[in-house]
Amino acid sequence: MAIMECCRRYRLLLFSAVKLNIITDQKVVSFLFNPRPISKIRSDKLTRWRLELYEYRFNISYRSGPENIASDALSRCLAINTNLCTLRQLYIKLCHPGVKQLNHYCKTWNLPYIISEIRDIISNYQVCCELNSKIFQPQPGQFISSTGPWERMAMDLKKYLLVIIEENSGNSFAFPCSQITSDTIIKYLFTASIHSDRGI
Repeated sequence: MAIMECCRRYRLLLFSAVKLNIITDQKVVSFLFNPRPISKIRSDKLTRWRLELYEYRFNISYRSGPENIASDALSRCLAINTNLCTLRQLYIKLCHPGVKQLNHYCKTWNLPYIISEIRDIISNYQVCCELNSKIFQPQPGQFISSTGPWERMAMDLKKYLLVIIEENSGNSFAFPCSQITSDTIIKYLFTASIHSDRGI
């Protein structure tokens, strides 16, 4: 797969090359262009790769993993100066994206950060923790209960129906209203305080 990605990315440069030497540690890929095919290629993916690589001039050879030191060293090497401080700076410069967006950015630009480091940076960043609704939840409001009958009512409107619940006893009442105005609703209210989800 890495060979195919390199050929796609550097296509214009590879056309001008006289002949390429491709060394791989995958036996399947090395036998793919063998002049004397041992058996038919049964994989569709390998057939597509073979067709795509026909436009280049190259020699492909097999080298086992322990002998293929150069490719292993390059694939496992990390930049020395990359650390969590640069990830934090990247997070700030990208205007505080979420975990998925930052992980996608790091994968796209081949940055050596794993998802656990990204989660740690985002979860420990103070500004985002204060403003994130999933992490920060305000204290719930205290419900004022009534001490006597008809002292406090809860009310709501459903189209042209006024629903009132007396909070002390829990009895409910429904009144039809021809108009939803404060003048119409005030006729049915005879209490000290009203509890409603919206103002009227």
